[in-house]
Amino acid sequence: GRIITPLKDRLGSQVRTHYPPTLDHEMAIVRQEKHRFGVEDGAPPVVVPPFMEELVAELTHLARRSPEISQRSGVSVRVSVANAEVLEAAALKRAVRPGEPLGSPRVSDLGALVATTARKVVLESIGDGPRDERIV
Repeated sequence: GRIITPLKDRLGSQVRTHYPPTLDHEMAIVRQEKHRFGVEDGAPPVVVPPFMEELVAELTHLARRSPEISQRSGVSVRVSVANAEVLEAAALKRAVRPGEPLGSPRVSDLGALVATTARKVVLESIGDGPRDERIV
């Protein structure tokens, strides 16, 4: 990420940051940082299959390499965290309605990630080009 110049001057140092180099690193950070939904409130636990976690991380890694997404603004791990939370929220909602004891995201829930991803990235100037959702 970037630190604004006045803050760098106050700190008198330079902080170098980087994105997780692998999907495994990205997924570990997401597991650590995402909000845990409702288990303490009596809601059913949500189990996310490893392939779904990998899809969420891969989406972010692809965005980091996309020429249509501003690489200057960057695509942080927060995109993966937000997407993981949306995926789990969809699974929890589906489990709570019929009173199921366990929730799990489905492939059909991946469509919800378009909106969260589009809100977390900055697109390059596209003029009359495709809309955010289509690019994502």
